[in-house]
Amino acid sequence: MICDVQDGCPKVGNCKCACTSHPITDSLIIDCSNQSCKDLPDVVPDTRHRIVLFMEGNQIHSVSSKYYFKDVKSKDLARNPVQSFDESVKNFTNNAEIIITDHLLDTLPRQVQLLDPNVFRFGQNGIPCNCDNRWIGEWRKFKEARYPLFCSNFENVFIEDFISHSTDCDLKQDTTLAVYSLIPLTIFIVLIWKVRHLRYDIKVIKSQFLPIDKNIQRSWQTDVNISFDEDNIDVRWFVFQISDKFCRRKELSTYIACRDSWPGSTDEQNIVMNLQSCKYCLIIQSSDMYDLNKTNSCSTRMEYRLAWNLFIDKRLCKVRVINLQE
Repeated sequence: MICDVQDGCPKVGNCKCACTSHPITDSLIIDCSNQSCKDLPDVVPDTRHRIVLFMEGNQIHSVSSKYYFKDVKSKDLARNPVQSFDESVKNFTNNAEIIITDHLLDTLPRQVQLLDPNVFRFGQNGIPCNCDNRWIGEWRKFKEARYPLFCSNFENVFIEDFISHSTDCDLKQDTTLAVYSLIPLTIFIVLIWKVRHLRYDIKVIKSQFLPIDKNIQRSWQTDVNISFDEDNIDVRWFVFQISDKFCRRKELSTYIACRDSWPGSTDEQNIVMNLQSCKYCLIIQSSDMYDLNKTNSCSTRMEYRLAWNLFIDKRLCKVRVINLQE
């Protein structure tokens, strides 16, 4: 017994379908052949039967998701320029039959791997056999496809046969793997270089979060240790007439080595004892102060290294540097 079905039978524009129910074969046949259809029907009649969809001879370029895919028994897309399937292809069952003998496919969505390859009838039209499509041949070979899928870029070559000769793909994969493995190594080397290059900045930032021990605070006897090139007359004038007077106006006590050093002690002893008892260190830089032929150059370098170490250890609260030439 065959029954015409009118309710819900697709009729959109020029795309008019004929629907018939075949209870004996458990089929609902929807025939939309040669109707200038540009897409699959959005709705189909309500049915308990499996759907047989004839869509041959239309202008369907893409097969997109439809709610009834799970109920499709057969779908004939012959003589359609089908160029793509979307990921909803996984919603078909392994009992379905999809005929796309005149397709223009370049590839398949990865979701087809969830299906049996014998669902598809590709006909004589193939797809490009390249490294990107190699997985299709592996899928078909692993699941023992019976219906052929040819390489469109090779004559009479199955895509399953291509994978055994695609040594270039292995080389490409090895090269890609090598390149990608170099990326984290490069990032690691750059990171190490940046950390080394910015190691002093990192130490300064780290020191800002360290609390100052109360015993160290009690050891501070002078507010500011002013360090400079004592042989430079202009700098001496700046220190005594500008810096020292400024600190005193701010009620900050100062230590200036050429004025306040303890008699009977060496320069090194004075540097160590007075830096360890100061809260701040003010370094006034000038040209030629680090020249090796200067008498105090060695002491100056020792003083600055000690000031840095005390600052990092939070024994000095702050170190300020003034470049007098600027």
